Amino acid sequence: MYRSLDEVPAEVRRRIAAAMEDGNSGTVLIADRRIPHGMAPPQEPPRPAPKPRWDRRLVLELALAGALTLGVWMLATLR
Repeated sequence: MYRSLDEVPAEVRRRIAAAMEDGNSGTVLIADRRIPHGMAPPQEPPRPAPKPRWDRRLVLELALAGALTLGVWMLATLR
């Protein structure tokens, strides 16, 4: 484990410097897998709330489709 960039071997330091000069690099983060003292371990992300079984819009569309079907049927059967 290296505590500073000065402790990194020259070849690795050269590769880090080249990566930082690349136009595609924005932030370079060098970290290890250990959790720093005092930090809580990562938690499971919250699950999204379940969607209601019947959306208000779906019910409205079904009612409109039924009303249109009834209207067309009534117009077709009237003499």
